[in-house]
Amino acid sequence: MSQSYADQTARVYLKAYQTLGVKMKAILVAPSSTRGWGHIGNSLILSTISDVQRRYAIDPDRIYLTGQSMGGHLTYRAAFSLPDRWGAVSPHSGGSNFVEKGSICNLHNVPGYAVWGVREPYGINADNRINRKWGQENKLAWKFVEKNGGHTIYQDELPAVADFFQKNTRDLYRKKVVMRQRGSMKFIKTWGVKGWPEHEVHHESKPLQWNVRHWVEIEARPGFQGNLEYVATNQGGNRIEIVSSEVRKMTVYLHPRMVDFDQAVRVMVNGAVAFDGKVKKDPVMMLDFVRKFDDRGRIFWGKVELEIATDAEVRLGN
Repeated sequence: MSQSYADQTARVYLKAYQTLGVKMKAILVAPSSTRGWGHIGNSLILSTISDVQRRYAIDPDRIYLTGQSMGGHLTYRAAFSLPDRWGAVSPHSGGSNFVEKGSICNLHNVPGYAVWGVREPYGINADNRINRKWGQENKLAWKFVEKNGGHTIYQDELPAVADFFQKNTRDLYRKKVVMRQRGSMKFIKTWGVKGWPEHEVHHESKPLQWNVRHWVEIEARPGFQGNLEYVATNQGGNRIEIVSSEVRKMTVYLHPRMVDFDQAVRVMVNGAVAFDGKVKKDPVMMLDFVRKFDDRGRIFWGKVELEIATDAEVRLGN
């Protein structure tokens, strides 16, 4: 039986990244599509994770993402929009000038290991040098490696990528969460791509939600299409501080690794107290949240729902 172009591509990349899988003693999976990436790519990734986790005993905090060329672009995009799914990511020969686009601050949310060649097409090398400079200046938990070569998968870097992955596990309860995103931020739906609906897992009745980063969920005012920004920091001592712009609703999800549920929790938003009191443990919410994202590691014991009427200047660097 003849193989589709997508199948052939997946087999090529499985072979190319075999060194990585062997060193990590990991299951290596390569979703591939002729329909492009973007929202479809994210849906393919999450559908693949769901399928593999049903077949094998997968640690939800040790899922990693890598890819080369278009797969490198997708890796970056998934790091921006789905950072709380990965222990770490590694884009190869992909990306653009995310400093100019203003989106690079989102890389604060997930560790990464970027690789590219000095002779890349489409300005990938120059763009990644700009990203590297910003990352170093702003202390991203990223390693940026430029190789003496072109547009390829650098086999000699894969053992180091494997070590980087093994040193990093997903941290849903990280001290600091950063976001700068344009659009309504409510849902991603399949936008009429011919042929896609018969393959999708995230159906219109359960669209792919992307307005959640780790322990923060947001919502803009209706119809707003500009940039939404926030920095949310767990200060310790049951104190959470949030600085935001254009965000009108926010839910803060909590876990015992973040706060002491026996004591009052104080949430400050844009310099004012938005919540001060004990948070009720809610097992029904916890189970619904796991089911909603099909992620059995996404455990939160309670939540605080906030209405936000003010804006502040958000510092997205350091």
